[in-house]
Amino acid sequence: MLWDVLNFAATLGIAYYAYDNYVAKVKLEKVIKQTTAINTKAMQQQQQLFANARQKHLQDMMKVARALHRATFKMGVHIAMLRKQLIDAGVEPVEADKALEEYRQSVQAKSANGVEYLWLDSSSPYKSLMPHVRDYRAGTALEKEDPTE
Repeated sequence: MLWDVLNFAATLGIAYYAYDNYVAKVKLEKVIKQTTAINTKAMQQQQQLFANARQKHLQDMMKVARALHRATFKMGVHIAMLRKQLIDAGVEPVEADKALEEYRQSVQAKSANGVEYLWLDSSSPYKSLMPHVRDYRAGTALEKEDPTE
């Protein structure tokens, strides 16, 4: 009889221990699911923020490239007008080969932080005549408003 009581008490203890472990396991699984959901949501938000930042950076880069392309094209139109002016005055304009040779001889370059800086050597006779690309952007003295921008 004593053995049966001890056996029953041991069985109850083991049953309580098993039930307590089961309850703890269920609680921990619930916490794991909640934590996983929170982490997944946070990761999705971070991925969206990264995608948005990348998209904005790409748009900014394209905007800068468009502005530079337009300014370069405006410089080209200005050069064409000057060449026409020379031809109308009976003067033969300088050919591109000569301009490229002057570029090779007089242009200095320096790279820093992934940006290349170019400038005319101070000995070049064209230094004082060199326009700046910003002179061809909208809102400058040469142009008040660019309808293409």
